[in-house]
Amino acid sequence: TPSDDVDLTHPSIAIYVGTTGDVRVMLVGGQTITLTKLAAGVWHPICATRVHATGTTAEDILYAW
Repeated sequence: TPSDDVDLTHPSIAIYVGTTGDVRVMLVGGQTITLTKLAAGVWHPICATRVHATGTTAEDILYAW
């Protein structure tokens, strides 16, 4: 579940998006970026420590670690 305050349990190696949209993440290096229009049904190779609720419009998000 995206959160503006809580980090992922483990840093991700990939993020799956079930519904196309934007995903705002905090990268392992500490930078916060918004990835726009990520395609649904695809694992995206993103190393993140947090998926933000604010700025995220994609749904059905999973992560692999």
